[in-house]
Amino acid sequence: MADTYQIVVSKAAKKDINEILDYLLEKVSYQEAVDTRQAILSAINRLEKMPDARSPVKEANKPTTLRQVVAKKVYRIIYRIEEVKKSVLVVRVIHVKRGTGYVKKALD
Repeated sequence: MADTYQIVVSKAAKKDINEILDYLLEKVSYQEAVDTRQAILSAINRLEKMPDARSPVKEANKPTTLRQVVAKKVYRIIYRIEEVKKSVLVVRVIHVKRGTGYVKKALD
């Protein structure tokens, strides 16, 4: 049976999520914001099981240290696995259309 990891969401990732939801509320619709929030949180919660099965983040200085999962086909949830603590730290949540430069800067 696979280990269960504790999920920790960084302040930066929480801010990212809030900014995404604020944008959707203002520019799209309340329902889209609700659906997106649910999709992001569900994707994060699924990281409790086998977080190492996801793809590495190519923009990271050390790609093997950061992994990612995509929610709603447009939001990259970037995280670090801390094996000793059996935890997953969600570092950032970034739209897939953000360029490599933006992602690298966000991960510094």
